Amino acid sequence: MTPSALHATREIALPAAGLITLREALRDEAGPVAAVNALHAAGFRSGTRVWESLTGGDDARFRSMSQDAFWSNLSDWFRRRGWGSLTFESIHPGVGRLSSTDWAEAEGGEERQPSCAFTTGMLSSVLTAAGGGGVAVLETSCRTRGDEACHWVFGSENTIHQLYGSLLEGRSFDEALHALQ
Repeated sequence: MTPSALHATREIALPAAGLITLREALRDEAGPVAAVNALHAAGFRSGTRVWESLTGGDDARFRSMSQDAFWSNLSDWFRRRGWGSLTFESIHPGVGRLSSTDWAEAEGGEERQPSCAFTTGMLSSVLTAAGGGGVAVLETSCRTRGDEACHWVFGSENTIHQLYGSLLEGRSFDEALHALQ
């Protein structure tokens, strides 16, 4: 195996606290917005390798799975590696939601905003690969700010930007979801 192939497939274990420490260090050194942007970008870039590990190079098999089988395989992949479990639900035409009550990136910390930026980027990349086209992901609740679960909504970039805009205008999540065209 070449060094670059080993680099692409090698996996390591990292305590969940390492992700929190990384988020805090980036925030302290670069500021909160830059930290979120950097973690999201790193997660998105890492998602390519997650997809490769998940599919074992058999993209077509994963893309042709039933919805239930796909979500079960994805959740199992993350759970076996210590990230936590994911539950999928369709919440609106063109919008899905992944939920987790035990997500590793949300361990510890007391934040005002959802804080799983690495995961958000990683999920966007994995779902983009699975769907064969751009999928945007937005974390709408997070255990680091006291929510019961982390929730990531996903859909087309336009749909998720519209949802996010409604949330920024002060609408509740349900109101913002209902307002989607």
